[in-house]
Amino acid sequence: MKNKTSLLQIFFLLSLCGCATVMFNSATTRVKRTGESRGTVETVRSDTSSSQTDISSPDNSLTGYGTYYGEAFHGKRTANGETFNMYALTAAHRTLPFGTLVRVVNLENSKSVVVRINDRGPVDESIIIDLSYEAARRIDLLSKGMVRIEVLR
Repeated sequence: MKNKTSLLQIFFLLSLCGCATVMFNSATTRVKRTGESRGTVETVRSDTSSSQTDISSPDNSLTGYGTYYGEAFHGKRTANGETFNMYALTAAHRTLPFGTLVRVVNLENSKSVVVRINDRGPVDESIIIDLSYEAARRIDLLSKGMVRIEVLR
């Protein structure tokens, strides 16, 4: 009986360990330097286990297209386990760590919003960030659906 109990305990612990780690970083986004303070976005495929986007210094930024997602995902789980709230100031990014705060600037009208990364995406490689409905509303992205944006960390 003692052996059965020990085996059950070991099996239980091993099953918990199998669920402990998930790797999201199969692609990295890098800023290519140009003569200006803004860079261009380059997505690089990589088989390394850990790679992150570095936009931590003040002169680094990501420039590209941004979109939004809302009602179809409202109330569903995000990649970090939260329930998605389309009225919260959040966003999805492929590689930035969960909880990272970034400023997103609409380059067409200079309006900006600070959002917290809580999800993975966007799936479309030509888009660098997916904003929540509310974040998109604040920078006037809703009517166009997709605009050129700059992401600052």
